[in-house]
Amino acid sequence: MTKQEDTWERVMKLLKVTTRSTSKIAAERFLEESAILFDIFARFEGLHLRAPILSAFETKATTIHERRFAKNLRAILVDKAFCTTHAPLEEFLALPLDHMSICNFEKSTNGLQTVIEFITMVLKDADQCIAKRLEAMNTIPCTYSPIASDQSIISFERIAEEHNEARMRSRLQEGNTSLITEQGSSVPSQGFEFVPTVTSFSTPRREPRLPCYVLDSIVCNPDFFGRVDILQILENSLLPTRTKFISSESTRTKYFALSGMGGLGKTEIAAQFAFRHKEKFDAVFWVRADEIAKLDQSYSHIAQKLGLETTAESTSQVVSKGLVKEWLSNPWTSSRIMGNIEVSSQTQATWLIIFDNADEPSIVADYWPVMGNGSVLITSRDPIAKTYYSKEISGIDLEPFSDAEGASLLKALTLDDDVSGVAEHISRRLGGLPLALTQMASVIRRQELSFSEFMKSYENEREHSELHGLRYSTGGGNYSYTISSVWRLDEFDPRPRSLLRTLAFLDPDCIEEIIFEEWSTHLPAQEFFGKLGEYRATRTELLQSSLIKRNKEKSQLSIHRMVQDVVIAQMSTEDISQFFWNAVCNLALQWPSGRAAPSKKKLQSTPPKAHSIREWPRCQTLYPHVLRLKQIWQKFFQDKPAAYDIQWAGLLADAAWWQFERGRTRSFDGFYDIALSICEKSDDPDRESLLVDICLGIAAIAAEANDHNSSRAFKLKALDYQLQYLQGTDIQDARLSRCFSELAIALIQDKDYATAENNLLQGMEINNRIGSFSALAYANLGLLYTFQEKYEAAEEVLGWALSKQEEMFGKMDKVSFRTGRVLYAFGNLRAAQGRLPESHEYHQMALEQFRSTIGDHHHRTADVCHKVAEHLIRIEHYKDAMSMIDQALLIWGLDPKVYQPEIARTTFLKGQLLKTLRKHEKAEKLIEKATTFWSATVGFSSLREKHSQPTQEDFDNLVTFWSR
Repeated sequence: MTKQEDTWERVMKLLKVTTRSTSKIAAERFLEESAILFDIFARFEGLHLRAPILSAFETKATTIHERRFAKNLRAILVDKAFCTTHAPLEEFLALPLDHMSICNFEKSTNGLQTVIEFITMVLKDADQCIAKRLEAMNTIPCTYSPIASDQSIISFERIAEEHNEARMRSRLQEGNTSLITEQGSSVPSQGFEFVPTVTSFSTPRREPRLPCYVLDSIVCNPDFFGRVDILQILENSLLPTRTKFISSESTRTKYFALSGMGGLGKTEIAAQFAFRHKEKFDAVFWVRADEIAKLDQSYSHIAQKLGLETTAESTSQVVSKGLVKEWLSNPWTSSRIMGNIEVSSQTQATWLIIFDNADEPSIVADYWPVMGNGSVLITSRDPIAKTYYSKEISGIDLEPFSDAEGASLLKALTLDDDVSGVAEHISRRLGGLPLALTQMASVIRRQELSFSEFMKSYENEREHSELHGLRYSTGGGNYSYTISSVWRLDEFDPRPRSLLRTLAFLDPDCIEEIIFEEWSTHLPAQEFFGKLGEYRATRTELLQSSLIKRNKEKSQLSIHRMVQDVVIAQMSTEDISQFFWNAVCNLALQWPSGRAAPSKKKLQSTPPKAHSIREWPRCQTLYPHVLRLKQIWQKFFQDKPAAYDIQWAGLLADAAWWQFERGRTRSFDGFYDIALSICEKSDDPDRESLLVDICLGIAAIAAEANDHNSSRAFKLKALDYQLQYLQGTDIQDARLSRCFSELAIALIQDKDYATAENNLLQGMEINNRIGSFSALAYANLGLLYTFQEKYEAAEEVLGWALSKQEEMFGKMDKVSFRTGRVLYAFGNLRAAQGRLPESHEYHQMALEQFRSTIGDHHHRTADVCHKVAEHLIRIEHYKDAMSMIDQALLIWGLDPKVYQPEIARTTFLKGQLLKTLRKHEKAEKLIEKATTFWSATVGFSSLREKHSQPTQEDFDNLVTFWSR
């Protein structure tokens, strides 16, 4: 009897016992309904809930009454195996009772006492835990699904800690659908991030494009050898099982980890398994998992390939991740319409996701499928990966090849029969490491050596090649080998050696060859790998040596991390410095920077590229290389000032700013911190210019995150740096103009309108003098005049800015969000003038422009959703207004800690709308939540002074002025 059949039979017996009915239950009906029950089982188990659970099971048989004249049966219905939830912190309680008495703990000797002790332990520190969580949260945790009904009220509940090391998240539903979201963490003990279905504001869920195989970042190795036993284990552990109905077995996510040192072939095995068996899955996804940025990029790519979002919609990596995780948890294949309701197909897709190079398993936690009818394969150097997501071992430590296996690989790659047995000796000396064996086979083949000749040469050179002493223990025997003896880089000519060294400083997984078209060098001419024809010849030599791989279709190179480590280990300190800074300078030149040139070198007279969405794909290609350089900098150069420090700091600042443009408000991979520390210590003549840019970048991020005090401080610091830098000169440039304009934002927020106006006008005067233009400055000036009720001045400023934008980029351009900001300000002006239909039209146009540039999930889009909702409420289009409100809350819910004021403001608006709809109980709950936050922010004294509840205007004052 299979596990599935046993489960089916047990449930049938439980129904008979609990209903005390001997009537025949329609098997077909039960089969259909049991699929739902088993799916619930699987989904709960798939959560891997890290919370204290006590599972009780019976040890006494229960009498099962059969039909008249039939003999009654006795059986244990719920034993330990049947009751387990597979939760990491689950404990068990065996009770000497039958199923009908299982809840009467007092009938057992120690049952009641055990339950009391368990509850006491869980609740021991409950007050303290809850207080800490509330303090840490300090937010209104309201997020709404765009497919939720108008009646959906979202609540958010923290459930107690398990032994002060984890928490779990609960989703409470009312109405149709509502999901809870919180900014996720990379640490499993802090729970997973739930992101609701997000496609468009009101469009139905898209059907996935299946089959979907995202394997374009790897290539199938035609020379793959051995590992038959490992592949068989993977087949047994990960291949899907097709069943007639959804069961706990079929929907529980399968998981397996390959761990071991670098060079053992973990990635090759995973790739081989994926290519061999991809047709057995509906979807296969290859994810680069060594950096959070790469995980984000992979999930964005998957979301597009799977058809969950378009390239134009892929503006928020958090949303892309949420879309993919939702599909993995509920991998629908298609939908159909029954009446007016969209119904998902009963057939679930099967999927395989490979997290490659997950050497820090913790960072994968936020991308882990919560549940679903799929399989997960991880490759990692860390053996903890085998047990990280399960309390049971689920994986193996990969071992090196045996002498015989290694010899067979050498003979297969070199086409040498080797009757002498020297191949086994070579395999032993190389530690059975597949990567080393493959490299040496290339040497043997290229130099046309016999195994004996190679072994003699290897032994003669071994002492010399141990110069750098990078030693690895294989762990599978009583020997170790020196990896530098495997790769003899001095055998290469200068050009291939130079290319190999350059690749050692770039992202190993995906090196777009296009970057070498503009690559320049500060190295000696004979060591530059050249361009076009020269580069191709150089590349061919490395490919023939199996040191690198190439994806011809994508024109991408890849290199093993161990090869990178060895290449750098064999370089002198001087060479490391030379190649590192050469890579920095080239990437800095190729990055589409939005920063102005240093003030004393060149006046900036053309609009910068900042905020231009056309540059985002290029930035995404270069960003992983900046991450790689950061790792090397921290290892070799962190405390060593260098000539190119300013270029390095500028590259970091540009990369961080790009992340900010895409809507990120924190976690910039430490780029701004490093850039700021470098500039503060540098004596480079251009450091002040870069310091200004960095301070303004940090200030902009702080303003978007509602940290206006920090924002103001950094803006003042930026202006001070720029004025000091230009002291004694008559230079006035775009950077100084920006300093005045940015400081004006802080002054408007502080309601110092006169000083703010003076700063904005100063900045505009400078721009006019140098032939530059900033639409954002005009939008802010228009809002400033609106606040002061200078409507004619606001009309003139905003009208000129809008016409200038249209002149430069066309009407409703898709270059950046700047035009949308002007339209938004125009809408606010018309509202202040009482011209509400026109205001609605401008705000609607701003919404369309934002959606076409920064996308549906940017916080600025949420701002204008709120404004459009106000208009829709005014004209009594309540259903559409609710949709806009829910979309705004959904967007802010992606980062609720940052957008607490916005969430409170729109939550209050929703409460007011529900009051209009006479849904008073739900309305009061939302208004109370919003008011609680307002009181905590503004102060209870304000409420006492007003002797009334806060108004919508009070909530408007909580947010940044351009969001009102």
